[in-house]
Amino acid sequence: QALALYEKSLIYFEYCFDGTDEEQKRADELRLMCLLNAAACFLHLKMYPRCIDYCNEALEIDDTNVKALFRRARAYRLHDKFDVAEDDLKRVIVLNGGKECRDVKREIKLLNDCKERYEKKSVAFAHLALGVSKMH
Repeated sequence: QALALYEKSLIYFEYCFDGTDEEQKRADELRLMCLLNAAACFLHLKMYPRCIDYCNEALEIDDTNVKALFRRARAYRLHDKFDVAEDDLKRVIVLNGGKECRDVKREIKLLNDCKERYEKKSVAFAHLALGVSKMH
C-alpha cells in the first residue's frame, strides 16, 4: 500500500508546472522523499532493478544523497553487481567525511561475503565445466 501511494505521488509530480525557484525546490524535496521511500519498498520487495532506478532518479535531484547511494549499493549487492555496489559504498564513506557508520560497515561485510561466495561458486563451476568438457 505504501508503495502505491509513493508511486501515485510521483505521478503528480509529472504534472506539476514550473513555479518559483522556492516552489521548485520544495517540490524536488518532496519528490526526493517519495523516490527514496519507494526505493526502500522495492528493496524490501526484492525488486532490485526498480530500486536502482528510483535511487538513480533520486540522485538526479541530489547527487550527494547518502540514502540513495546506500540503498542503491544494497540493491546492487543483492543483484550480484558487486563492483558498482562497492563504488557506491565508497562514495557514502567519502560523503560521511571518511567515516564508516555501523550500517555501512555491515553492508561492506555483507558485500565482501557475497563476493567471496560468488568467487568460490565460479571456481567450482569452472572446474566442473572443465571436467565435463574433458569427458567429451
